[in-house]
Amino acid sequence: MKKLSKQKLNKIKKINKEIFDHVISLIVFTLLLVVLTVIITLNYLHKNVQTVYIDKGFMVQINPKIKKDLESLTDSEGLNSKYNTINITNNNNEMKKYQLILTPLNNDEENIRVLLDNSLLRVLSKFRKEDDHYILGEYSLEKSNTIIHTIRMWKDKKDENKKINVNFNLSVKVLD
Repeated sequence: MKKLSKQKLNKIKKINKEIFDHVISLIVFTLLLVVLTVIITLNYLHKNVQTVYIDKGFMVQINPKIKKDLESLTDSEGLNSKYNTINITNNNNEMKKYQLILTPLNNDEENIRVLLDNSLLRVLSKFRKEDDHYILGEYSLEKSNTIIHTIRMWKDKKDENKKINVNFNLSVKVLD
């Protein structure tokens, strides 16, 4: 076996150190990428994943929080805005009635336009209000059926305040 000169040995050590440094850099970069991906994914899921619960035989799939900046839009622009969905399945052996409930968590409710199921458009204050919540509608659902409701909200374009931050809870109340 041939002995390596000191120069060659030092060169090999230097190359090994560079390789080691690159490998460590790659590992650190990969770990940072994984951590950022997990944080972004969890944040997205927290904001967008729907809650599923069962109440009196109804299975409700809903994103219960509406918390966003409402922009001043014309009604035609509002018709194309982002919406929340509410999926309801009646697992009972009979038809049941329920209400869609919107509960404001802040007091900025002026001139908010609401579009329900792409057919009912009105100012929030025109809905029936009981206690601290608005009843968006009362519906019946046949046994073993599912219905999907949509709700869109925006600020009336004529309002002087261009943008407001709203915070609502959306829920389904099963009636007996």
